[in-house]
Amino acid sequence: KRGILGGFSGKVGNVVGTSWKGIAVMKVKPLSVANPRTVAQVAQRTKFGGVVGHGSKLLVSIVKPLWDANAQQMSGYNQFVKSNIDAYSDAGALDVTKFVPTLGKLDAQPIDSVSIVAGESMVQVNWLKITGTGSALDSDLMYAIAFNETTGEMVGHAGNVLRDDESSAIQISKPLVTGDIISVWLAAKSADGRLLFKAGSDLSGTVQ
Repeated sequence: KRGILGGFSGKVGNVVGTSWKGIAVMKVKPLSVANPRTVAQVAQRTKFGGVVGHGSKLLVSIVKPLWDANAQQMSGYNQFVKSNIDAYSDAGALDVTKFVPTLGKLDAQPIDSVSIVAGESMVQVNWLKITGTGSALDSDLMYAIAFNETTGEMVGHAGNVLRDDESSAIQISKPLVTGDIISVWLAAKSADGRLLFKAGSDLSGTVQ
């Protein structure tokens, strides 16, 4: 954690000392950089590209409000990537059953229904309140994620909707098309940000 020289800043030979999130770090500058494109390396880079692509889309609406406060010795974004990279195949495709929308520990808010209609540029997720169950309150902030498996688009809806509202509309970039496969997750946190709930299991459906 502190290195052979203890915490230090600056360069000694090809070793650079710095600090990252309160941790003393040493970096070594390589004499040369090779980039062999083995099958395993290409597969890992493709998986990484998949999770980074979706993580960047969810950064403001989901990652920062739901991950930053609970990440350990790394940014919420890096924790999101670490937690989700194995949900992506070597070809970069997302397995929705392995996706982790939040690190919450409290009881999830079940999804009651999802409205997905061809021609609409919106996915609506509906729930029945569980206020009074565990730590759930009407004032809890709700966060929704919609993923179009057909197009690869993932969109997050930030917490300007309360548990008491019982529904949230997620705006997507293109109108839904018959046959699109849509998955939706629903997460929550308390209004003061101290309590984080698990995300409801994904509810999937096909646009008719």
